[in-house]
Order: sequence, then C-alpha cells, then structure tokens
Amino acid sequence: MSKKIPYEEGDLFAVPLSGGYAIGVIARCPPVGRILYGYFFGPRRSGVPRVGDAHGLRPQDAVAVKPFGDLKLLNNAWPVIGKIEPWRRADWPMRCFVRTDSISGSKYKVEYADDGSNREIKVSPCTQIEAECLTRDGIAGAGAVESILEGSLPPASETQVLQ
Repeated sequence: MSKKIPYEEGDLFAVPLSGGYAIGVIARCPPVGRILYGYFFGPRRSGVPRVGDAHGLRPQDAVAVKPFGDLKLLNNAWPVIGKIEPWRRADWPMRCFVRTDSISGSKYKVEYADDGSNREIKVSPCTQIEAECLTRDGIAGAGAVESILEGSLPPASETQVLQ
C-alpha cells in the first residue's frame, strides 16, 4: 500500500534558511514522479511563516520559479503551512526557461506542458536579451533551491518577525 503524498497544488510551505524562512507555493504536481514546479517568495521571515503571511502573494513577485524535487516536503523539513484559497491553477502559470548549449553558447527558450508532467513542448532559439529575462532551465534539488533563496533574500529584520 502506497503512502499518501503530503502535498498538493496550491499548498504553501516554509523553506528554512539561515536566520529565517522563505515561502514556497506548489504550482504543479505531476501525475507521476516527484518533480514539482514552485514559486518562492521573500522576505526572509525569522519564524515559520503562517498562512496569513502568504496573503497577497502574486506570481510576478516571486524571487525564484523552478522545477524542484520534493524530498524535503516528504520528510517535513519543508513543512506545509496551508493552502492558497481558492486555488486557481491558471493564476500560477508555467514560465519559460532558458537553456544554453555548452559548446556553441547558443540560447534556447524552453516551454513545458502545463499539466505538471515536466514534458518539453517547445524549444526555440532566443536572443541574449530574451535569455537574460528567463530563469535557467533545469530541475533544482531542495538544497539548490535553498542556496538560490539564501543568495536572493536579505537577512530577516525585526519588522519581519511574524511569530
């Protein structure tokens, strides 16, 4: 008998960082596999965020948007803190990513299916200017997500103590 996965699309979760926490949103869960698509937000909070701290989060304000592994959600190192209500998948779209050919240096815009399957649906050349506006393609492990957020969020201040 398989164990129920402890998360679903629309769930909010806390990402522990040095000196605080960020908030993550699960925007896509695949039908099979354990690679999720998430939005990640600051500011760095000094305590575990509460559901109310996520009020007003908007996809365009995310500090990172990545496909990521679910290991730390499964072992509760990234605790689920609630759910966006009402959850509307269309409000949290899949973004395009940039892939760089390691030999030629050519840049490609990569689009994935909206169903959470991590299936590429289109790869097309893009300019350097377009590439600079896109996130690097690739799946991030939980530790990589934490590193990205560590580098993107300033330390928590006293005004961000939300306990």
